[in-house]
Amino acid sequence: KYCTSWDSAQSFIKEIRDEHPKARHVCFGFVGGHNPATERASDDGEPTGTAGPPILHGINGEELSDTVCIVVRYSGGIKLGAGGLI
Repeated sequence: KYCTSWDSAQSFIKEIRDEHPKARHVCFGFVGGHNPATERASDDGEPTGTAGPPILHGINGEELSDTVCIVVRYSGGIKLGAGGLI
């Protein structure tokens, strides 16, 4: 989603959390602005580095800015471990 500020990204993240109250994890990456860019990412309880940073890497890899990408994860009952998430 196009978001021009961290505040607007946070509002969108909250909106998604509210739409998916039973989700186990709402992971995200955000890049806003230029020189310097503001970057934020969250694994939201997933193993460290397995959700937010890869999302952030995808945003940066496409050279996007003013963008928040959210991945909603529901638990299927089987713990995959870090290798199953990346």
